[in-house]
Amino acid sequence: MMPSENRPLVPLRLVLGLVTFLLGALFLADSAGLLRADSALDFWPVAVIALGLVVALQPDTGNRMVGAVLLVAGVWLLFNAVGIWTYRFWHSWPYLLLFFRSRVLFR
Repeated sequence: MMPSENRPLVPLRLVLGLVTFLLGALFLADSAGLLRADSALDFWPVAVIALGLVVALQPDTGNRMVGAVLLVAGVWLLFNAVGIWTYRFWHSWPYLLLFFRSRVLFR
């Protein structure tokens, strides 16, 4: 048993279980004709956002930067998927990488 101060706030197993359950429900609804899974799969960046939240909320502070990067990337990709932000992430990720690296260097 892990001490409470080292225990994650949101266990990764719980998130993976919920994602698996939701994907199963999505494909079941698709096969039943209740919705079209191809349009729902446009929201795949939500999984990146969820992973970023799980990583950022871990008690180990070393993972917070990784969680923040995943959150920013997930939100950026989601905004592109729904048409809110049209500047493509794949063309601009080097700028984000330089920003985060320069922040670490100047700390």
